[in-house]
Amino acid sequence: MAIPKFNQTIELSKEGERIMGMNAITVDLVWTSAHVAIEYNSTAEHGLYLDESSNGPMQMQETLRKLERRRKRDEMRISALSASGWKAFPLVSAQVYNCQSFDAVIRAIANALGKKIRAEALNFKRKRTFLRQEVLGLENQ
Repeated sequence: MAIPKFNQTIELSKEGERIMGMNAITVDLVWTSAHVAIEYNSTAEHGLYLDESSNGPMQMQETLRKLERRRKRDEMRISALSASGWKAFPLVSAQVYNCQSFDAVIRAIANALGKKIRAEALNFKRKRTFLRQEVLGLENQ
């Protein structure tokens, strides 16, 4: 699979512009020639955390409202990309940290790029485990 470009600005179509209210957005990972994009959606990325150290219910409610606004904005981004002719894949941390789910997403992206991934390839599981350990600090799940 070709290496994607990181943090690329994508010009939106008129329809995408109507959805987003702007004519371009910056996308996390892009395969420009195939019009395939990945948007990684995480609360940590945007500095929003839900934890017990919040100083009460008011801060918790405000954090929840911010998370909901972020979720809606992320969904609008995917819609605007799709309306602009892009195959857009939202990716959340639960998918990244679950090996089976992540493999399924990668296969869907590879399919959109016209590529095949063979899980039965020699050393696939060993290489995947190594990559997960290096990048995420995880064992094969």
